[in-house]
Amino acid sequence: MALSATTTLPHSVDSVAAVFINEDFQRHTSQFVGGTLESFEVAGDVDGVFSTTSVRTLPTTRLPEIARKFVGEKLTVTQVESWDARRPTVPARATSR
Repeated sequence: MALSATTTLPHSVDSVAAVFINEDFQRHTSQFVGGTLESFEVAGDVDGVFSTTSVRTLPTTRLPEIARKFVGEKLTVTQVESWDARRPTVPARATSR
């Protein structure tokens, strides 16, 4: 099942991008849902083409019980965002632990 969401923020593209490349922000968003940020990396020139890779361990408490039986108590999610002229594309991959 594909998910789609759109959000309009009343801030400049540069200020929004600065937040998304901030490791403290990435850590905060992970902790906000009860997870941990395992690693965060920015590759490339943040003024042009760059990518971010976040690896998070997240609790599965919000998943249905049947799903938790398969994936366990935690799920490791790797999220790679590729930015080109400040436009993101966001594929994500999840593995259970």
